[in-house]
Amino acid sequence: MMMVEVRNLDQKRVCDISEDRTHIVISKKNCKTIISVAQDGTLEVNHVRSSPLLPA
Repeated sequence: MMMVEVRNLDQKRVCDISEDRTHIVISKKNCKTIISVAQDGTLEVNHVRSSPLLPA
């Protein structure tokens, strides 16, 4: 799925949106929020926590 960056007026990246406009991904530190449109038109919101990077 190809994603397009969305930036605010300060040119900071706010989220990514799929080209077909059915998924939005918001990333903040090690948390990712994924908003998707279900078949019936309702929104599904999922939160995923990625593991922090381990020191080298």
